[in-house]
Amino acid sequence: MNAVRTITVLRSADLALTRAGLEALAGRFPGARITLLAQPGVFEHCRETLSRLCSVTPYPFRDFNLAVPATALAELPRADLAVALYKNQGQGYQEVDAFLLARVPAAAHAGLTGAMEFRPFPAGRVARLRALWEGWRRLHGSSLTAALRSCSFSRAHGGGRSAVVFCGDSRIVVDPGGRVELAPHALVRVGYMPPEWEHVRDPGRAVVRVQAGGTLSFGGSVNLFAGVRVNVFPGARVHIGEGSYVAFNSRVFAETEVHIGANCAISWDVEIFDTNFHRTTMDPNEAVGAGVHVDDQCWIGAGARILRGVRLGRGVVVGAQSVVKGSFPDGAVAAGNPAVQKSIKQPGVRI
Repeated sequence: MNAVRTITVLRSADLALTRAGLEALAGRFPGARITLLAQPGVFEHCRETLSRLCSVTPYPFRDFNLAVPATALAELPRADLAVALYKNQGQGYQEVDAFLLARVPAAAHAGLTGAMEFRPFPAGRVARLRALWEGWRRLHGSSLTAALRSCSFSRAHGGGRSAVVFCGDSRIVVDPGGRVELAPHALVRVGYMPPEWEHVRDPGRAVVRVQAGGTLSFGGSVNLFAGVRVNVFPGARVHIGEGSYVAFNSRVFAETEVHIGANCAISWDVEIFDTNFHRTTMDPNEAVGAGVHVDDQCWIGAGARILRGVRLGRGVVVGAQSVVKGSFPDGAVAAGNPAVQKSIKQPGVRI
């Protein structure tokens, strides 16, 4: 490798490993100017804590993959070396590697493992094409139809600044009069299959329907895993915030409103309903539906049921298989059927 004077680094999801990686690169390439690409949620933190090791450049999206428009880094200077930081030995980072090759201008590219092992990418056109194919394959489930559907849907709803990425036969059906709203720089993945779950979980389609008068909005980058179902009934509204995910085979059905805040973890087989779908008494004035509000940083365990009218404060944890009614304050740990408050945990931050 020729003399390295400038390095561009993609931030690891682990902040401690990011610091260790920067220190390792500074030791390996003394005197090199290092630039770290940092997402909005951690940009200020990285600038405050890592300025001794590098300069920090804002990166507008949350994820590193080929769905990010080529224009996103158009003003990034060409570096001598571009490096992806891995949490492990590089397993499951094919999408990141493809992004590094296709979107980050550099003379050479490499990965740095969680054990601080420096791994230059293989040289040559064939190796580059193989890496790009693998990143694209994982993004769309090897489906050209999904890639074309993604482009078409993103043009219609993304405004050129955001994208919806379909995997396999997953889809969003928008009835006439329905609306899908994407925040700027959102990457919404529908039918997402994390690499560590391939071959273990079924790659079943995720299906979202927005009926006439309904609105589905994404406050930023969101992952809807394989098998997820979302149904926004006429006149209803569903909002899912930046950095949140809804895991395998979970269901969100709204007749009035379901709000899921930022950085929430909705585990698999969860059901969130804001309605009983029908009256349960003979009273014609009985309220069938009442909105559900899940605040930022909540974690809902596998198989939980969130019923109409529920209000979960910031950072609430719901135990697996719980049936939740009523309201719980910030930081509450709730579990059981019906769920009761078990404790209050210290606030934390999920990014």
